[in-house]
Amino acid sequence: MGTQLEQQLCNQRRGFKKPSNKEERAPLHPPGDDGVPEGVMGSPSPCVADALPLPRREMRPFGVQVSIIEPGGFRTGMTDPATVVKGFERLWEGLPVETQAAYGRHYLETYAKSTVLLHRLSSSCLSPVTGAMEHALLARFPRSRYAAGWDARFALLPLSYCPAWLTDTIIGLFLPVPAKGTPPHP
Repeated sequence: MGTQLEQQLCNQRRGFKKPSNKEERAPLHPPGDDGVPEGVMGSPSPCVADALPLPRREMRPFGVQVSIIEPGGFRTGMTDPATVVKGFERLWEGLPVETQAAYGRHYLETYAKSTVLLHRLSSSCLSPVTGAMEHALLARFPRSRYAAGWDARFALLPLSYCPAWLTDTIIGLFLPVPAKGTPPHP
């Protein structure tokens, strides 16, 4: 905590701005698995997404401006279907037999197909993200929130303003359905 405070004060003296990439907030899997470098992060949970304005408010008294960058889908090593599907299969093999039976093998196969489709729909041009970071760092008056990519701008950002039940319903239309419903919670 002391180090964070020292860093904040140092940033204040230097007049630094801190862009915050929404994707850097939620771990996708344990570090070092599948040859993915440590610290690779995935999509944030709704709780984290709701908490993103907090650093902006907390850093303001120290003179540090925080900009939140919300990227859409981009083709990176993290979204490569071969790596993602291999990780899904590894997790599937580690599940108890009852859970595998409750979800069914089709659940895993449908997720694998959707991963390939999402990768195809993703942009290979990362310039919207780097452009947003550049603007957040160098602009005289940076925005507090950036949506980088067509899907972030036209799908994910509008969904973030919807009530949770509506967001869940819309996203649920694209997710596979378990064979026997969800397994009981312990």
